[in-house]
Amino acid sequence: MKEELAGEYAKRSSASDVSKDLALGVSKDLALGVSKDLALGVSKDLADDVFDEGGARRGVR
Repeated sequence: MKEELAGEYAKRSSASDVSKDLALGVSKDLALGVSKDLALGVSKDLADDVFDEGGARRGVR
């Protein structure tokens, strides 16, 4: 009986660990992807505001 319970506990523990790892991996990837995209988008927009298409600073003659 103890062996059956131990085996059942092991199955549940490993399933729990797998789902926890998957959830952490997904949320971490999503957060990194979103923040990276936002940072790249913001810095690109700022660069577009400061520099013109030729690479010269706007407002500088």
